[in-house]
Amino acid sequence: LARRVHARSHVAAGPFVAVRCAVLDPAGAELFGGQQFEGAFAAARGGTLVLDEIGEVAPMLQRRLLDRLEPWSSEASEEVTPRLVVTTRRPFAEDVARARLLPELALRLGVIVLSLPPLRARTGDVALLARHFARALAEAAGSAAPRLGEATLSALAGAPAAHWDVQPALRGVLDA
Repeated sequence: LARRVHARSHVAAGPFVAVRCAVLDPAGAELFGGQQFEGAFAAARGGTLVLDEIGEVAPMLQRRLLDRLEPWSSEASEEVTPRLVVTTRRPFAEDVARARLLPELALRLGVIVLSLPPLRARTGDVALLARHFARALAEAAGSAAPRLGEATLSALAGAPAAHWDVQPALRGVLDA
């Protein structure tokens, strides 16, 4: 969805940079850079920066991110801030209530909220995704995409989705 937002926006010609927040170092070097390298904000300048699972960012780093997003901040004046897209599996209100997300940051990030039900609630999309991943994996291997039979698609759609992260698991099953 973030790639689609980027591709159909006025910054589509710019870079698309995605960062997994769950693995960020507490200093935020991957986001803000260091002495010898640029961070994701600089790399995404003129494009889109995606922060995946924003609720996993350490509170101290959330403060720094909030400072970076404030227009009067010294960090924000570093040039043009990229378009920012954040993802989370939980509503901002839940993360704020459980002190996983600073209320000020939730307010600043929640300008436009798109709610997408989890894939386990959209089993009709499993066949579409399975075909997509099968084509992409075949293309990457330089071979023809396999035809996925109805029995295979039904088995994938009927898998106990409550116990696994469907999209990566689906990709793994098709890659095997």
